[in-house]
Amino acid sequence: MPLVKRYMNLSTDLESLYKGIVKELQDTEGLNVVNQLKGEINGRPFRSVTAARESIPRAFVGALREVAVTITGEPDDFLLEVHTGAWFSNLAMPGV
Repeated sequence: MPLVKRYMNLSTDLESLYKGIVKELQDTEGLNVVNQLKGEINGRPFRSVTAARESIPRAFVGALREVAVTITGEPDDFLLEVHTGAWFSNLAMPGV
């Protein structure tokens, strides 16, 4: 389930925001940070982090599988994108 929010005129320290998000993901039991990216896209800086569940939970249908957070833009105009995935959320299973 994606969530995209635009923030303007806040003079946000994006590096501190990114580090806080990474720390929160690392501190969440059962999630491991598997990928971190920093770069530039279309002339705008971006930072991205992906965390995935360590193992398949017992009651796995609909359980959180991964989280990806991306920050794109400048301190006064940036997008925050959060994407989550769940086990078997994209499958059509008859009789369930």
